[in-house]
Amino acid sequence: MRAYGPILLLFGLVGCSSPARTQPLTDPLLHSLPADCNQAIIVRPIRGKKVDVSVQAYERESGGPWNEVFPPMAGSVGRNGIASAENKKEGDGCTPAGTYPIGPAFGYAKTIDTKLPYRQATDKDFWVDDDQSPDYNRWVVGKPAARSFEMMKRADDLYEIGAVIRYNTDPVIPGKGSAIFLHVWSGPGKPTAGCVALEKDHVRMLLRWLKDEAKPRIAIAEG
Repeated sequence: MRAYGPILLLFGLVGCSSPARTQPLTDPLLHSLPADCNQAIIVRPIRGKKVDVSVQAYERESGGPWNEVFPPMAGSVGRNGIASAENKKEGDGCTPAGTYPIGPAFGYAKTIDTKLPYRQATDKDFWVDDDQSPDYNRWVVGKPAARSFEMMKRADDLYEIGAVIRYNTDPVIPGKGSAIFLHVWSGPGKPTAGCVALEKDHVRMLLRWLKDEAKPRIAIAEG
C-alpha cells in the first residue's frame, strides 16, 4: 500500500548507528500527542505534491522536550493524497490524517531487529479489506472467506519489513479503511493505496529505533 546515490547510503549508515539529536522542538503535532508517547513519526505533505511527503522521527524522555533523531526522510502516501479520518473510505486511495499507535512490526524473516512486537508474514497470512466480512481490517491466517483481501507476503516485497499503523483497528468501523501500514516503497514519487512508504533502509532504521515501551505514535498531517 502501499535516485539516491552515495549520499543516501552514507545517511543510512550514519542513521543506523546512533541517532543524532538536535535541539528540543516546539511543534503543534508533537505537542498534541498523548502524554505517555515518547517516540513519534511525523508525516507531512510537501507543498504542491499529492503523493510525496516528509517523514521525521522524534523522541523524548518521560514527557520531556522532543528532539529530532534522524534527518528528514522522503516518503510517499496514497495515490489520492491525505484525507481526514472523517472522510476516509475503503478503497479511496487516501492515507488517513490523524495520530495512531504503531505496531506490531512484520516482515518475511523469522525475526528482525526491532523492539516492537513482531509477526512473521508467510504465504498463509492475509489482511481482509472486505468491509462486509467479520474479519474486516484484520490479519488472518489461512485464506479468508471474504470478497477481497491481500497477501501479507507479497511478490513485490513491499511488505518485506514494515509495521501496522493502527488506524480503524479499535473499534473497527466497516467501510472506513483498512490495511494501513508503514512499509517499503516501490520508488520515489510512487503512490501507495493508502499506506505510508519509505526506502527500505529507512524503514529498517525506524523499526530498529522504535520500541514498544515508548508507546510510539505516527502523526499524519493533512495537506
